[in-house]
Amino acid sequence: MTAKPAVPLMDSAGDHPVHAGRRSGLLLVLAALAGLCLANVLPAGRVTDFWDQPWRLASSWQLPSLANMFDEGLMALFFLAAGLEIKLELCCGSLRGFRRAALPVAAACGGVLVPALIYLICNAGLPQVSGWAVPTATDIAFATGMLGLLPQSLGRSLRPLLLALAMIDDVIAVLVVMLFYSQALAPGGAIWLLAAATLYLLLRCRDQAATVMLLSVGVLIWIGLWRCGLHPALAGMVLGLLWPAGRTRPWHGARRLKAALDPWVAYVVMPGFALIHASIDLHGLVLTSTAALRLGVGVVAGLVLGKPIGIVLAAWAAIRLGLARRPAGMSWPQLALIGMLAGIGLTMAMFITTLALTDVHAQRLARCAVLLGSLLSTLLALGFGGWLSRRGPPIEPV
Repeated sequence: MTAKPAVPLMDSAGDHPVHAGRRSGLLLVLAALAGLCLANVLPAGRVTDFWDQPWRLASSWQLPSLANMFDEGLMALFFLAAGLEIKLELCCGSLRGFRRAALPVAAACGGVLVPALIYLICNAGLPQVSGWAVPTATDIAFATGMLGLLPQSLGRSLRPLLLALAMIDDVIAVLVVMLFYSQALAPGGAIWLLAAATLYLLLRCRDQAATVMLLSVGVLIWIGLWRCGLHPALAGMVLGLLWPAGRTRPWHGARRLKAALDPWVAYVVMPGFALIHASIDLHGLVLTSTAALRLGVGVVAGLVLGKPIGIVLAAWAAIRLGLARRPAGMSWPQLALIGMLAGIGLTMAMFITTLALTDVHAQRLARCAVLLGSLLSTLLALGFGGWLSRRGPPIEPV
């Protein structure tokens, strides 16, 4: 029986899964540059203190800091939009079928193992070897944002696989934090999370489950993750990946919800996220020892070299073993380009530095190395992507 062609998920050529193309990508870059400039022009620590300062409304009432609002709250909208996109691609798009869906899983695993190995080799025998997980993380918001700066046809073809890979990478990063850098889950939070997830699964079995009802249960899942000490924004990923198809009009609700989320994610959530997390203070940072140099090299090499090498090698192995299959029309150079975009670490990598490294100077150095590695990965991806677009259409996989 002949397989049905993949259903296009977007109507206009300029659409993007989590933002509206080139303009949003440029806005993301401008926001990141503004954050970096502000952090280093103003007195040391002034900008980061502003982002991290809770907002007090009364003597006994305060709101979370702007950094927490974006990281734990608004980024849930980003993960929901991305999760819906992956769900649609898995069910009726370019990732449909077990072997195509297995490709981002294999690639993400390779993209974690090789950077960790590079870091371990560079820092063997030093106390900072505990930071091996720093270069393993991909910043899904920045990576997909930079995708909007690539030529339109190229960005559309890479979008589903990059999103799936980056989301799996985020899940692996959370598991790494849980297993190696965290205490046991709070029992109360785990019970809350289990109850909320069960309710959501029951609701999604109903054909007429309202979007508002599903999103309300999603808030309960968010609370459960927060009470467990996990990243609560991942509740959006859970909702999106498990969103029901609906029997009367399959995927109509998912498409409508995603279309409503896209402008907010593109022009509010992602630029604000970039502005806050690019505000890295470089005042007084120097490489004072060989250990500091080895730490920096391990992080930068892990992101710039380890990510694309690990992703391409793992994908090649999975395809050769018959476990996975490339999406139609995707070439090996395009897969390497996805690996370069995955080398944009930033937020999750910087979060891991605070858990994995105890020395304050080592933390600052690792954060700056993450910034440098992410910048180099971005420039490499944009340059290589421009060359690919001029080279012509990709060769169909055999």
